[in-house]
Amino acid sequence: MDELRSLNARFASFDRSPVRESAVRSFESQHAIELPSSHRRWLDEFGERAIAPHLVGGRILALANSTEDQVYRSFRGPLADEFPYTGTDPVSMAWDKDKDDYADQQPLRGTLCLGSAGCDEIWLLVVSGPERGNVWGFIPGLDQELQPTGKTGVEWSLERVERRIAQERRAIT
Repeated sequence: MDELRSLNARFASFDRSPVRESAVRSFESQHAIELPSSHRRWLDEFGERAIAPHLVGGRILALANSTEDQVYRSFRGPLADEFPYTGTDPVSMAWDKDKDDYADQQPLRGTLCLGSAGCDEIWLLVVSGPERGNVWGFIPGLDQELQPTGKTGVEWSLERVERRIAQERRAIT
């Protein structure tokens, strides 16, 4: 968790609203899951105000709203069901020509939505299955809709914040 400490120190001045342990337990009970320990720590350190400059609103979704994103709702399934994909390569989801829809009606099961980057692009934290704790991107309609980052939520967030800081520095110079 050195990455989290680094991120925490860098954004010490930002307003934080840690998520109460009782709220986390309630969410986990409601969805029959246990959040990855790194995400639980993230919620404790940064909570509902976790900075995420690459997402709409500049923050991750509140835990209570993490299943309500419009794009995500169209494809989600039970959080307790295993996320069906693994690996480091992007995934093309099968299309059912007869139904004119994805063959798998719940391809995002086992995930919760961290937030939207706009244009239907959403970022997911896998909470069930072999990819548990890792972040994946999803853009419906692409040839390869699912994009693994190979990073945990904390690593992914730190990378995005660092990228934003580098962009801002380049813009100043």
